[in-house]
Amino acid sequence: MVPLDDQENMRLYERSQGRATYCSKGQGSSYLWMGATDSRQERLWEYWETNEPVSWEGPWRGSGPNGGTAENCLVMLSGTFPSRWSDIACLDSYEFCVPCEFPQLSTLYLKGPAVCPNSPFNQEYVLGAERGGRPALHGFFHSDIYWETGNKSWTIRSLKEEGATALWQPLREGNYPFGTKTWKLAGEVCNILPGTLVNLTLSVCRNDQFTCSDGTCIPLENRCDLRIDCGDQSDEAQCSVVQLPQGYRNTIPPPPTQEGSPLQVLIYINIIAFPSIVTQDLTYVSTMSLSLQWKDVRLSYLNLKDDRTLNLLFGEAVASIWTPRVFFSNAQGNIFTNLDQGARVEVVRQGTSKPAPPHLTHEMNIFSGLENSLETSQLYTLTYTCDFDLIMFPFDAQVCFLRFTLVSAAATYMQLVPAAANYSGPPALIEYTIGRLDMERVSGEEFSTIQVNVRFIRRYGFYLLTLYIPTTLLMVIAYATFFFKIDDFNSRIVVALTALLVLASLFTQVISKDAEAQEEIPTFAPSTPEKKNNMALMVFGRILVPIIFLIFNLTYWGSALT
Repeated sequence: MVPLDDQENMRLYERSQGRATYCSKGQGSSYLWMGATDSRQERLWEYWETNEPVSWEGPWRGSGPNGGTAENCLVMLSGTFPSRWSDIACLDSYEFCVPCEFPQLSTLYLKGPAVCPNSPFNQEYVLGAERGGRPALHGFFHSDIYWETGNKSWTIRSLKEEGATALWQPLREGNYPFGTKTWKLAGEVCNILPGTLVNLTLSVCRNDQFTCSDGTCIPLENRCDLRIDCGDQSDEAQCSVVQLPQGYRNTIPPPPTQEGSPLQVLIYINIIAFPSIVTQDLTYVSTMSLSLQWKDVRLSYLNLKDDRTLNLLFGEAVASIWTPRVFFSNAQGNIFTNLDQGARVEVVRQGTSKPAPPHLTHEMNIFSGLENSLETSQLYTLTYTCDFDLIMFPFDAQVCFLRFTLVSAAATYMQLVPAAANYSGPPALIEYTIGRLDMERVSGEEFSTIQVNVRFIRRYGFYLLTLYIPTTLLMVIAYATFFFKIDDFNSRIVVALTALLVLASLFTQVISKDAEAQEEIPTFAPSTPEKKNNMALMVFGRILVPIIFLIFNLTYWGSALT
């Protein structure tokens, strides 16, 4: 500040002269910084913040500023030059005091275990007169905070209850009790025995602000957001999300949110991939993310963020709360949900908060377990069995299911509620196209069960290219032997047998162990006089084979396409 007239200048000197020796640090008569500078233009004194010229210049030492451009800061003097002004170099080595002006007195708030509803200590304080050579704080009703020179400690003393005091001894001379400090109770306060050490916070921070350990204030929303905002990093310390009530037991499930109804546990299924679908084994492998969401009305949550990833619970907190247990009913093996490595337990912010009571050391937003949910999520890769119906192969579509059973308690106590089922992988696989997914409840079970139905639509184009078309071509080649000359028996039999062998290998994908036998080309004697009989058989085959082929295909494809 800079005084606006001679009277204000004199009042400032009279209020601060008692601290002149302390403020000057033994560096002469200068003891008080003034909020003006002439660094932009010599002899033109301007306010530091606004760069506007000062409206009044006080009494100077001597004839006025004499330091030239080397001395651009303004100070007040004491001693032989009481209340006089002077210019001085703006050096960091000068540790003078700074005068402050407030439009109204700031309220300081005391928080901690010693500030219970009927505490002998007040919660709110304002700056008062000096006591013990230092400024004191006066409570709104019946307690004061002041410096006690005898034991060199800051003291909170109750005017309501005799003997109710708390002491804090600073490690360094000149420290004030602002921020979070460890106080020692000299009397019984809030049922806390004398001699107990308690953490108390004294600051000007409001309910929507957080008090750093050094007393500075930051927005409460910046608390525990994985970014350091306090100079002492205290905003990222003690970031527990969940608050357990006294007597909480994690072996007992929470009561339902509505009286007379079972506890609702929402289930979310996100199938990421089907790494393997083996038709001949009647099995398929599924990689999925399973999420369970529920409400525990017994719990309270602290400083929740809209981004749920910041509301993550860690090892000890996860182990201390109740979590539901789900059994993968039709998966191979005895598989249950788990909270092993990779699992996440988060709090989903859904309701509003209320400020923390004054008996808590730190400011925080408290959320009710009735309005906000817990959610667990984990990634699983499991093998399932499915009864494939192959009567229409390869034009079939299979409906398989994944079944989940809540085994934490019977269905009368808690139920799985279908929330969402989604497939996020590629829809077209090598042999199948993944169809729609739907969730449904399975009735008649002792434990609540949910079933996710998955539709596998076989891609018959794969089989047309790899089986049907090659088979047809081989049949055409084999049928063409009926049109060979009757005397060329060796060529006919070689082509027919080769086509038969290729067709057999196509179906079985098995190579004969006797390779030499396959490569041996039989030789036959020349044609005999039974040539006319052979010709009749060839003509019969030319007619009969197409008829059989046509009847088979009409019957087969008619059934397949309908």
